Amino acid sequence: ASGQEGVTFSIGDFALWSSLAYESPHSMQAALEHFFPGWKITYQRFAKSEYGTAPRDWTTFFEYTDPRNKTSIVAIRGTDTQLDVLNDINIWLSAALMEGFETL
Repeated sequence: ASGQEGVTFSIGDFALWSSLAYESPHSMQAALEHFFPGWKITYQRFAKSEYGTAPRDWTTFFEYTDPRNKTSIVAIRGTDTQLDVLNDINIWLSAALMEGFETL
C-alpha cells in the first residue's frame, strides 16, 4: 500500500489506517512510516482538552497523503475517552429506547 499506480488497499490496510488515528502525537509519525512508508500527515486536528473551557467540537482526525500527492485518506478517531462514551450514550440512548418500546 504505497500509493503507487495500480496498488490497492486491503481491508487490513484500512484497519491499520483506522488504528493510526489512536496513536499519540509522539508515536504517530513512526507508526505511519512503519506501516505506510513515504506517506505523510497532511492535516491533523485534535480535540481541545483544556480544562475550564467548554469545547464546541471534540473531533480528532488526520489526513494522510501518499508520496505522489495523488491519494488522501482521512482517519477519524472514534470513542476514546470517558467523555466520548457519555456522548455516545447521549446520541444512541433515545434510539435504543424507542426500538425497545416498539417491541413491547
